Amino acid sequence: MGLGRKGSIEMPEEKAKQGKVWKRRAFIKAWQANGSAADWKAFYKAMNEDRVKAGCNPYASDAGLSIQIGKIGKALTEAGFKPPEYPLRPESVKVKPPTVGEDAEALGLDPL
Repeated sequence: MGLGRKGSIEMPEEKAKQGKVWKRRAFIKAWQANGSAADWKAFYKAMNEDRVKAGCNPYASDAGLSIQIGKIGKALTEAGFKPPEYPLRPESVKVKPPTVGEDAEALGLDPL
């Protein structure tokens, strides 16, 4: 056991769960190799496999990959380079919850 950030105690089993950082050059190389995937799902799967092969923990979700693509893509652009291609991530459709009035109607409540 050792002291972590802000004086918290870091348990040995927590430390074992942490993977190493996927180095930027290796990430860009995988991005170049997998960027022509048919769709986002295939791209995410291939990138995740390369991430694990590099000794890193897998992404918890595709949001992690999307964030990393955005950050490194922006840095490449600012450095004067065109980021590698990749399939677009589908937009998540947010379901709007029913209003109180819709709930009341569905439950057969009488209007005032």
